Amino acid sequence: MNSTRAVIFDLDNTLSESFQAPKPDVAAGLHKLLGIMPVAIMTGASFSRMNENFLPSFSNIDRNKLYLFPDTAAQCYIWQDNEWRSIYKFAFSKNEYEKIMQTFENAIAETGVLKDAPRWGDLFLARDVQITFAGLGVDASPEEKAKWDPDRTKRKKLKD
Repeated sequence: MNSTRAVIFDLDNTLSESFQAPKPDVAAGLHKLLGIMPVAIMTGASFSRMNENFLPSFSNIDRNKLYLFPDTAAQCYIWQDNEWRSIYKFAFSKNEYEKIMQTFENAIAETGVLKDAPRWGDLFLARDVQITFAGLGVDASPEEKAKWDPDRTKRKKLKD
């Protein structure tokens, strides 16, 4: 008989709102689950954002059973020797990074999806392992983000 050996969660808008601490009942449930089996958490956020917004809710846990996959799993961290240690990191080359950014800039200009759109902060979270586009800016509230493209047509235009 097969049994569950680990549980994997997406952080963003699953365990908590983007860049927010988890609600107390979610944190309590994860505490309980970590007492039973390993838990992996994936997110588009950086490790520093996880450390700032998410991990403080888990100060009294067995961190040896918690696996962190920030930057859309381009990195992996485990708890070892009383600190978080990077196990792997898949970074973009300079040429890859420049090509991605140029492609985004061209698509935004061609589609006009940001014309007259309000902006809260930078449009990109650009790191060496991930580039995240935020249509209204990275500091927009979850409510504003949801209103910007509710039927996802703007995202589709950019993708196409």
